[in-house]
Amino acid sequence: MRRLTSGPGFDMDGLVGEFWDRNMHRVMDRYRPREDDVVLPAGFDLPVGEACRRLGVGGCIGSTLDQGTLEVGHLDFGPGKPRSLP
Repeated sequence: MRRLTSGPGFDMDGLVGEFWDRNMHRVMDRYRPREDDVVLPAGFDLPVGEACRRLGVGGCIGSTLDQGTLEVGHLDFGPGKPRSLP
């Protein structure tokens, strides 16, 4: 198991890309995206945002994480999540 870190040489985008390279077929077997879809992940937008990009889904609303510092920028969870919808 790899440890998440913001240290030199760590490539979060690469790690997320590798995950979806291996697992995207699991989503594509069950989901057909529509133009007006919005995805509300239970976690951070970084991993799910990459799947949305690959699917062509423009709306992904989740908690945000600064990749450089690993600091949470915005927590979006629970009953407040629907208020984040455009």
